Amino acid sequence: MPCDGGKRVADVLPSPGASELDLEHLKEEIRQEVAALRSSGRELFPNASGSAISPASSRQGAFDASAVRPMIDLADSFADVGLNVPPVHHYRGVVRRLVRLTARLILILSRFMTDRQRNFNHFTTRSLSSLAEGLERTTAGLAEQVQMLEELSKRQAERIAFLEAALKSRSEKIELEDSGTGPARPEA
Repeated sequence: MPCDGGKRVADVLPSPGASELDLEHLKEEIRQEVAALRSSGRELFPNASGSAISPASSRQGAFDASAVRPMIDLADSFADVGLNVPPVHHYRGVVRRLVRLTARLILILSRFMTDRQRNFNHFTTRSLSSLAEGLERTTAGLAEQVQMLEELSKRQAERIAFLEAALKSRSEKIELEDSGTGPARPEA
């Protein structure tokens, strides 16, 4: 996974066996990373506090396709305006046949208006369906990106912890050398 300007994470993390670490270089690198985190307003260790952002898997998406899809399907079922003669169940016998014949005549005569409306309704529901599918794909892609960024953040936190441990170890060595147990002077 690329990070830090195209470098792979394995290339960025120093090897644990690196014994000759430049103390000043380590300090400067840690200062730069901490300054960048502070200037962005983010926490230095987001997993350490209770106010940390929850993982991507537990976040609610801004778009819920499962709720939108039934509404689009329902709208599509009502899109055929003026196509079928209504059943007219409350009339019986000859009256019902006469009412259905009259309704069929009205539908045939108004077809010039209802055809356009029916086409518009179908195009609209198809467009909404395509839009919902696109939003669903985009949301899934964004969720993947958030998850990758969270993994990268964890790796960076591990890197900071490693650098801090190396800095502490190096500082302790320098303190021991400076406290009088430094290199022995050769006797002349």
